[in-house]
Amino acid sequence: MLLKLLGVAVALVTLVGGGVALLFQLRPGLQPCIGGANAEFTGAPVFPQSLHEFLFSEDKTKLEISRQPDLDGAEVRFTYRAENLKDARLRLYSSLVTIGSRGEVSGVVPEENRVLQLPIRPDTCTRSGGKSVFVPIPDHGKRYRLVLELYRGSTFDDRVALYETPTFHG
Repeated sequence: MLLKLLGVAVALVTLVGGGVALLFQLRPGLQPCIGGANAEFTGAPVFPQSLHEFLFSEDKTKLEISRQPDLDGAEVRFTYRAENLKDARLRLYSSLVTIGSRGEVSGVVPEENRVLQLPIRPDTCTRSGGKSVFVPIPDHGKRYRLVLELYRGSTFDDRVALYETPTFHG
């Protein structure tokens, strides 16, 4: 009798476990995230160009492009990976910093300091993605880097990723 009950219990656990595994295969959004949460930028090349060139590369119409000022700047094509941040409200900020003659950061461009670029909301436990953003460059004669920061929530209290691009000329 005990052996029979044990067999039924094992069969029941196997059936429930298989059903849950099948459910997560069919509806991956229901799967809970297990482990610590983290994020990282996996790359962020910078392409100096005008706003009009950037909008053209984003497949905007000629009419949409003509309505925008033709600012000088840089396109940043960033990629990221987020672990266990499903449904978190992440925000991407960029800061433009000037670079001195010896390669050191010499200051932050005040009007380009922690500029909100876009929200990111991972919809699975492990999410990789990327986008392109445009950052205006105020002075052609200087060298710059961009600092990208990814924060959880609407304050600067919970930074989950930080990245500094290579130096580029404005």
